[in-house]
Amino acid sequence: MAKVKIQGHASGSGVFTVTAPNSNTDRTITLPDGTGTLAFTTGDDDKLLLSGGTMTGNLALGDNDILRLGGENDLQIYHDASNSYIDEQGTGNLYIRSNDILLQKYTGETMIRGVADGAVDLYHNNVVKIATSA
Repeated sequence: MAKVKIQGHASGSGVFTVTAPNSNTDRTITLPDGTGTLAFTTGDDDKLLLSGGTMTGNLALGDNDILRLGGENDLQIYHDASNSYIDEQGTGNLYIRSNDILLQKYTGETMIRGVADGAVDLYHNNVVKIATSA
């Protein structure tokens, strides 16, 4: 039979942890105070791996929450409740690479199209108005 340990958080922050040790894996349920977060730990199968893992489902970030990439947070993607941003703040360039690039309105209306080894087209109201040619 497993032992059950009930212990308050050492910092006195009101975090409450129940741990049931198992010969293979510790199983922990953590109930933090006031945050609404409930964490279950049953080994590594319920956590996003630090390296080489695959996440399924959506990653939901709220307004003003920033997805930061790079050692110095060089690339940041976020929404501030009014506008959306992709910020490149590092020392290099921001590359968007593809064989065919479309800049579109969320409804699918094309504004700019660039084709590798081909034309670059500028659109107005989904109609080509300026096009490059060889």
